[in-house]
Amino acid sequence: MQWLHDAGKAHAVYGWEDVTNMPFWKQKAASSPMHHTGSDCYRYVDELIRSSREVMIISPFVDMYYAEFLARNSRGKRIMLLSSSIDRAAQKVLGRSRRPFMFLALAAALAILAASEYYAGILSTADVLASVFLTGVFAFFLLGTKSNVTVRKPFKFVHMKVYISETQAIQGSANLTYNGMHRNIEHVEVINDPDVIDQLRDDFMKLWDNAI
Repeated sequence: MQWLHDAGKAHAVYGWEDVTNMPFWKQKAASSPMHHTGSDCYRYVDELIRSSREVMIISPFVDMYYAEFLARNSRGKRIMLLSSSIDRAAQKVLGRSRRPFMFLALAAALAILAASEYYAGILSTADVLASVFLTGVFAFFLLGTKSNVTVRKPFKFVHMKVYISETQAIQGSANLTYNGMHRNIEHVEVINDPDVIDQLRDDFMKLWDNAI
């Protein structure tokens, strides 16, 4: 079921392409909101998150599936998440930024162990260098999984669901959960109008600045 447009055609025509060089009548169509109703809202939200450098999200509920999705897609970007009732396991996944401190502690312990065994004659210089190399490889993969997602909880329960990038916004009924994006019949509005996007970003920052 879909409202106003066939989602596939609307995505192909309007999607995420640059409209600045279009004729004015096409620019107006591209900046008009596209409405979609169905159990596949993830097609729009997932693409917005993947393709944007900065993402602002308000979702009352966030589950483990989308916590891992955000963590995987957060490298090289900034994701700000406001959630009134985020799943505890999901919160733990998004809090992996503390893991580098664990690495520093482990690296210090390995350095002390390697030095003591070197001076005791157990390890050779080659063994110590190999240990340093392996520790560096371990650090690369560990730090590479660092989440760039910042989570805050509003003081009051916020029921709105909105996903905002630099050039697009999606608002509607779908929570950032597997059921909300993949199973439930939900309605979303895809917005490309810069003025509306700026207003949504301002509204988001007001809530963000007053959250914990």
